[in-house]
Amino acid sequence: MTSDPAGFAKYARDVRALGPWVPLLVVAILLLLIGVDITSTQDNIVIEGLTNVTVKVGKSHIAIQEDGIKIGTNGKIVLDAKQDIEVKSVQNIKAEATLEMGLK
Repeated sequence: MTSDPAGFAKYARDVRALGPWVPLLVVAILLLLIGVDITSTQDNIVIEGLTNVTVKVGKSHIAIQEDGIKIGTNGKIVLDAKQDIEVKSVQNIKAEATLEMGLK
C-alpha cells in the first residue's frame, strides 16, 4: 500500500471531477497571472458583469454600468461613421463646449 500523507489522491479525484473544465480553468488562471492579450474571431462575444464592466487604456475608459454608460478620456473622442449617426433620448440632450461648438 502506498503512503499518501498529504491527501494528493483525494485532490486528484476532486480535480478530475471538474472534467473538461480543468484546462479552461488552468488557462484562465495563467492569463490572469501573466496578463496577456485575449483575442477572439467569433461572431458574437459577450462580456458580462452584474453591475459594471469597465475597459481602461491609459487615461481613457468606457464604463458600462446597470444605470448608464460613461466614456472618459484626457484625449479626443471621435465618432467616425460611413453612414448616419443617430442620437435619441426620451428626455433632454445637453451639449457644452468651453471653446467652440460647430454644427454643419
